[in-house]
Amino acid sequence: MESKSAIKVGIVVLLAALGFWAAYGYFAHLNKDTYAIHVVFDNTRGLPKRSVVSMNGVAIGEVESVALGLDFKPKVTLAIQNAVKIPSSARFIITSGLLISNAQVNVEPGSDPGGAALAPGSVAKGSTAGALAQISPEAQSLVTDLSTTLQTIGPRMTQSFDKLNKILDSTAGVVDNFRTASASVKDLAADPKIGRTMRATLDDLKAMTEAARQTAQTMSGELRAVVKRNSGKFDELANGAIDLLQTFADTVDAARGAVTKLAEQASDPRLQQGLAETLDLARATMARFGQIASDIHSLTGDADVQTNLKSTVASMKRATEQGQQLIEKVSSVVSKINLPGGGPKFGIGKPEINIDLLARTEGPRYRSDVGVRVPIGKENAFSLGLYDFAETNKLNAQYETTLDFGAVRYGIYASKLGLGVNWNAGSGTTLVFDLYNPNRLQLDAKALVRLNRDAALWIGADSVLRRTSPVLGVRLMR
Repeated sequence: MESKSAIKVGIVVLLAALGFWAAYGYFAHLNKDTYAIHVVFDNTRGLPKRSVVSMNGVAIGEVESVALGLDFKPKVTLAIQNAVKIPSSARFIITSGLLISNAQVNVEPGSDPGGAALAPGSVAKGSTAGALAQISPEAQSLVTDLSTTLQTIGPRMTQSFDKLNKILDSTAGVVDNFRTASASVKDLAADPKIGRTMRATLDDLKAMTEAARQTAQTMSGELRAVVKRNSGKFDELANGAIDLLQTFADTVDAARGAVTKLAEQASDPRLQQGLAETLDLARATMARFGQIASDIHSLTGDADVQTNLKSTVASMKRATEQGQQLIEKVSSVVSKINLPGGGPKFGIGKPEINIDLLARTEGPRYRSDVGVRVPIGKENAFSLGLYDFAETNKLNAQYETTLDFGAVRYGIYASKLGLGVNWNAGSGTTLVFDLYNPNRLQLDAKALVRLNRDAALWIGADSVLRRTSPVLGVRLMR
């Protein structure tokens, strides 16, 4: 009989060890199918562990750790999937800001996607996204494409303008000569020789006018060819301007929602004035971008394309400056807003929710407990929950006092009067003892081994004074 009991205990211990190792690997995010890349940033902008690492919108790994290096610069370790090879020309960028809820790492393939790949354990240099990219990465991409397009068509338009200026200079010289000849036409008309010379001059003027007309037709054809060659880019610019306009409209809507939600908290008149000025600046910026979109669409059918293009570029420059002012204004206003914090109020701290999943060798073989712990001041707490949830639903209601060795609990446990002790054994391990049910005294003794911030492992025994039953389980915490 004793040998069978020993075999059972050995099996339970073996299963407990296997369960402990499996639970630790799961909750600690251990994955042998990844390799590490170290990236050094100037500022991580609050990048947390387990953040997603993506390339072109596809998740390729996660942030394994964030720590300070010897030069006091943040060093971020990325766990990248083995199937993904990152080019050595890749750029690592941290994106965060007003429209991005959580900081994350974005990997851009770089100028040579097919080149050599980074080896496991390599150290790369990272960067953070600019102010416009933090509000909208699409807006930053649009501005970059617009700048590249203008640089491409700029030299061609400059050559066309030079030709047009030469034609205008020639025409001005002809008009001046004609004005001088007209002023003295009465004196010249009396002399037949001069009259013949005058007629020859008029013939020359006619020939020069015809040459000017042909040059104008050539110039018009060149301008139409330039517009035709770049019509696709102009359409892309127009569509991009419309998308940017929609993005700024969404930004204004978000700002208006924030003003509505914070109306009760934002009692400072200076803060309210700053919000109003920000919304006015946003409306002016949207109107400017609407004008830009209209100007770009009109380029493909307007004969005076060079004039419209100049005014469009000037309008885009002014709108970009106003957009930068909007970004700075929104950042300034957001920094002044103090949202109500989640810290202690009237001595009551942040509640902690615990879910225990336990397995026993004796019946009942499975039990789940649910509870919430509310800190009161610095040294006390109140615990309330259900023992054997979804089965007998017994009440747990105990008051906790912190001592040097741990904590003492007293009150109701499993719907019976009970007394509990939490003994801090160090290294994330707590010994938990519960003595309850005075009419039929029962003692439960277990060890709680913390795995990470959200999970811990239970191992111990129930009913130590009577019919002892080994217990193994996990605790989920939030």
